[in-house]
Parts: sequence; structure tokens; C-alpha cells
Amino acid sequence: MNGIDEYGFEGKSTLGMLKEFKSSAASIMDTNEKPGYFTSIGGFFSESFKSLFYVLKEKENITFAILQWIAIIAGYYLWVMAIGWIPEELFEAASESDSATPADLILLIWSFICVGLTTMPIGLLTACMAASQLLNLEGRESTILDCLKCVMPRLRPIWIFSWFDGWLTVKRILSRLPKKNDRESLAEKLIKEAAYQGWKFASLGFIPAIVSGRTVMQACQDSLSLAMHRFIPLAKLRIGYSIICWITGIACYVLTFTNMDKLCAFFGIDRAAFGVHSFYLLAGIPLLIALLILVVFVRPLYIISAARIYANYTDTNDIRRNLPDSTSSLNADWFILMLLIALIGSLIYIKEPAQKIFNDPANIIMYKRNPSKVKGSTYKRKIKELRNISKGKNEQQAEKQNTEKNTENAEKQPKRDSWYYHTGSENSWQEGAGGQ
Repeated sequence: MNGIDEYGFEGKSTLGMLKEFKSSAASIMDTNEKPGYFTSIGGFFSESFKSLFYVLKEKENITFAILQWIAIIAGYYLWVMAIGWIPEELFEAASESDSATPADLILLIWSFICVGLTTMPIGLLTACMAASQLLNLEGRESTILDCLKCVMPRLRPIWIFSWFDGWLTVKRILSRLPKKNDRESLAEKLIKEAAYQGWKFASLGFIPAIVSGRTVMQACQDSLSLAMHRFIPLAKLRIGYSIICWITGIACYVLTFTNMDKLCAFFGIDRAAFGVHSFYLLAGIPLLIALLILVVFVRPLYIISAARIYANYTDTNDIRRNLPDSTSSLNADWFILMLLIALIGSLIYIKEPAQKIFNDPANIIMYKRNPSKVKGSTYKRKIKELRNISKGKNEQQAEKQNTEKNTENAEKQPKRDSWYYHTGSENSWQEGAGGQ
């Protein structure tokens, strides 16, 4: 494995190697006999108990886990916020169309960006958990700063891998959700699920390898070799973790959708006007509850167990782990990290200007088409309808605001009866003075 390209990674970019890695990973699960579900759960808990004692001893891993959960919340918030900007009419047009629409394109691009922004801190913190275990196995201190010193010089390949892995995960989660007019057969779904699980299983050694100072090509090779030579312990770990994820996710979604009326009342959402934004807002509740359980309490055990299995493999096969010493520089990497945090923060505060753009669909660049290049009047008619709807809503809102303002001004006026008609008999010009 040292310098020998067995899998055809030579000469490819990082993304190209990950794609080749994914193709090679798909066949590993099929060529080996998988352990049973109960055996896998038992194997997962067996490894996890070892990791649990380590986490209780090195508590910085709890900090990494909580920060991961917060990063996921921030990423989901950014994603849902953009859905709220897009007019509901665009989603209705997309649901009635068999081809891709501007709403589909906007949502796809924004989803890809949000996954990229979210997976950077998630990848960083996952690598810190792996670094914590690897440092401990070498008899070194594993504080938060020491873990960051191991990870930050390798942040770029970790981020690319995490983005690639995160996008595959998001696509797989969305494909599992119920759909209207779902034409995909059960066999096709099972094949895709098996390929996804094969990727997750075979890539367990990638992050520990990168943290250990291996190149991207060496990390891909190490991870595939680890999957083949440590198949049973890794398969038990992955299948057991996957079963726990399924049970937790399904339980949270069942509890949420059986209490949908209460949630709508809590958030002030009208069930009659239940739209796409409202759906994803409420769907995020069980997702974040499930992730709280999995990311904070289960995932650290999963990551640390995988790092320990990788470390045992490297010791057996005389693969040198090259963890940086405590003099590693963090200046340039910290600058990049702070810049990304500032970018995420700025995105959170662009809600108002972005909402003004999306409230008028004609401002969306996809609708600014050259009439000479548009076949037929379908798009022009839709633009006109959307403009009329937007204009009507704005006029109704303005009228409502004027009415509320006039009512408020009238209420602020003093009541004349309290000072005009009953001041005293000496004011003969007031009502009642003529009778004196």
C-alpha cells in the first residue's frame, strides 16, 4: 500500500479520486458475507463501550459533538430560510411540471451551497474526534488545541471529502422520503441503498488516515484496504450504527407527524395554508431531535471506534502515522476558518434584501429571458400572473397597513366629551350654557 496504486487513483484530482473510491467501495459489501442485524448491533455496542469510557475520560469529544449538532442546525436554518423567500406559486408550478423548473434549479444550487458550508465544520470536528483517539494511542495529550493542530493543516482534503460525503447523504435521505408519482422500483431503491451503505462502510478509514498525515491517494487506499482486511468489525460497526439511526429517525418522525396539529398551533401555522416552507420547517423538528440523539450521544462512539480500528490496522501493517507535533502553525488555517464563519454569519443577515428580490418573481434572473428566444408565451404568461399576484398582495398589505394606521390615530385622539362638553357653567359657548 505504500506508493503502489492498486485502485487507479494515480493522476486524478481529489474529487476524481473520491469518485473512483466510491466506485471501488460499492463492490466490497457485495463480495463479503455481511453479519446479521443482531450480531451487528452487539458488535457496535461492544466497540462503543470501549469508546464510551474514552469519551468520559477525554471530554473534549463531547464539545466536538455538541458543536457538530449546532453546525447542522445552522445549516438547516440557512436552507429553510431560502425556501421561505421563494414564492409558493413557484413550488406549485414545479409540482405540476414534469421537467425541471427555475424553483427546482434554485433549490438544488442553494442545497449544494448549504451542504458545503455545513460540512466544513462537521468535517473539522469529526477529524478532531479521530485525532483525539490517535493522539491518545500514541501516549500524547489530546486537548482541543492539540486536536486542532492535527486537523487544521489537513482541512482542505477533509472539507472536500466531507462535502462529497454530505451531498451523498442528503441525496439519500431525500430519496427515502415519500414522493408523489414515484416511478422508482423497489429493486432500484435497494441497489442505491446498498451502494450508499457500501460507501459509508468503506470510507470509515479515510478521516483517520488523513489526520495521520497520509495523502488523499494513500488515505483512499488505506480505507479500502481496511474495509477488506477488517471487514467484520467494520461491518458490525456500520450496520449497527445504521440500524440505530433508522430506529431513532423513524421514532422521531412518527411522534412529530402524529402531533402535527399541536406543532402548527405552536408555530402559528394555518393548516389550510400549509406550504412547502411550513412543511420543511416542521420536518426539521424531528430531524434535529434525532440528530441530537445521534450526533451528540452515538456518533462520537462511532467515529472514535473507527479511528481505533484504523490505528490497530496501521500498527499491524507497519504503516507509519505522522501526526504533527505541538509546534504546528495555525495562522493561515485559522484565517480561512474565521473567514468561513464570517461568511455564514453574513448569510444569516441577508434575509430582508433577499426576500424583497424573491417577493417579485420577475426579478429572479432565470425569468429575465429574451422574448425572441422563448418558444411560445407560456413563460411570459406565468411572469404576468406572478406579477399580478405579487402586486395584488402588496396592494392588500398596503391597504391593511393604512387601515390599521388610521384606526390607531383615531384611538390616540382625545375624547371630546371629557373636556369640551363638561368643563363648567362659566363657558356659555359650550353645550348646555344656553339653558342657564
